[in-house]
Amino acid sequence: MCVVDKVKWIKGEDVKQYLNDFLCAVDKDFIPALSERVNIAEYAEKLAQYGENLLYCEDNQIVAMVSAYMNREIAYLSSIAVKRGAQNKGIGGIVLKKTEEKAKTLGCRSLQLKTHSNNLKAISFYEKNGYKKLEKENEWILMGKEL
Repeated sequence: MCVVDKVKWIKGEDVKQYLNDFLCAVDKDFIPALSERVNIAEYAEKLAQYGENLLYCEDNQIVAMVSAYMNREIAYLSSIAVKRGAQNKGIGGIVLKKTEEKAKTLGCRSLQLKTHSNNLKAISFYEKNGYKKLEKENEWILMGKEL
């Protein structure tokens, strides 16, 4: 069940449960799976407490979510995901753009993220949206964009 119409930044106690449920639903879509890297419940709690969280809904269901930290000059995109059935419809680009806009209004100069070097689809998506590879650390690539 979605609590918003289309796109909305959310705060409050319910955020943790929405994040946890959504991240569990898309867990295996991450490369590598999110649950192989973090405890999803603890991660959702941290994002709810410290992050800015955006929901994208269609047909009363959450189909995409973004979580980012925007408390420094460099914002950090911690999580972005679109459910498989909603992919390739431009939703990822919409929520990424909304995240960039919010970061800019909060005084951030750039937005950075890390993605796995095997996640070619994500790397291509970020490059199409103006992100550049900044450095590689083991199997992770740091990417960023000036806002």
